[in-house]
Amino acid sequence: AFIDILFNTLLCFVVFFTLSLIHMKKGNKNSKTEGIEFDAFVMVIASWPGELKDDIDLYIKDPNGNIVFFRNKNNKIMHLDRDDMGKGIASIENNEGIFNNREVITIRQKLVGEFIVNAHVYSKRSSSITPVAIKIIKLRPYQIIFNSIIMLSSPDQEKTACRFPVNEAGKIEDINQLHMPIARNIVKRQR
Repeated sequence: AFIDILFNTLLCFVVFFTLSLIHMKKGNKNSKTEGIEFDAFVMVIASWPGELKDDIDLYIKDPNGNIVFFRNKNNKIMHLDRDDMGKGIASIENNEGIFNNREVITIRQKLVGEFIVNAHVYSKRSSSITPVAIKIIKLRPYQIIFNSIIMLSSPDQEKTACRFPVNEAGKIEDINQLHMPIARNIVKRQR
């Protein structure tokens, strides 16, 4: 009888210990990013319908004149996180179950001066106009600073989605859409 009680006590201890571990892991699942410092200042996201097989590319020029795009994926302050080529293979499903193509560029540091965000039609496979939603999100503190749709209709077409200056305090104000070509000069050199 003594050995049975000792064995049952040990068994209960193991069961309670296992349940405690399971509950601790469940608690961590909801807080995967808690306590992690993200190394990002602004995210620029371009998305367009997944059923349109067009390849739209983002080009971002920083205040130092450096440009990030699909062939130059990073520099000291920016990097291209996602480059969809409009083939429908890598489309992302949104909350409504609709698939979208997406380009994402992260600006990691605040740099005083003007950033220029352009969208360029690298390849036009559909005959319809392609609506491209451009969203610019400041991460600390979280704030959507720009959200607009631009329409692209022909191969090699390029539009300036926005130009946003960053001041000494890291504030983004006076956003405008004055056109400044970036991709045109790069594409000419590479062809």
